[in-house]
Amino acid sequence: MATGIGNTLAQVGDLKAKIGLYVSPIIAIIFCCVGFWLINASKGDGIHTQMVTGTIQNISPCAPNKACTSNVSYMVSGNTYTIYATVQMGKQVNANPQVAYNPKNPADAIINIEPPSFMGYIFICLGFMVPLLAYGVYYLTTHSRTFAQLEGAQTLLGGLSGGRL
Repeated sequence: MATGIGNTLAQVGDLKAKIGLYVSPIIAIIFCCVGFWLINASKGDGIHTQMVTGTIQNISPCAPNKACTSNVSYMVSGNTYTIYATVQMGKQVNANPQVAYNPKNPADAIINIEPPSFMGYIFICLGFMVPLLAYGVYYLTTHSRTFAQLEGAQTLLGGLSGGRL
């Protein structure tokens, strides 16, 4: 009886490893696409290419650490411009927000909120690690009956517990 259960657990573990091996490239492609998107997003939109530091003025009343509407003024070549923007208050980094403006039309500006490019590189690294880890699990499962049984038991117990295991 114990051998039958062990064989069943090993078969389930093998199946899980094979599924992981086939699904991991899809996950890797998604991670890499998100990573490349984040890297390109951090370069800006190609229009608002110049950066200056703005000053928050006439902030509407709102709670700390909440998004508030405000006028943000900034200076370009001795001329002062103002945009109406949503700013995050209560954080030191946004006390003087970075304003990205169009050098051909300095009145055309946005608050610079692009994601940092290092997040893109992290997603790309994760995209390469997912298939490697899936292959490692597949290799251990196919070369170790004990590991296959543990994978099978974890899969079955995880399914029975509703994924809370």
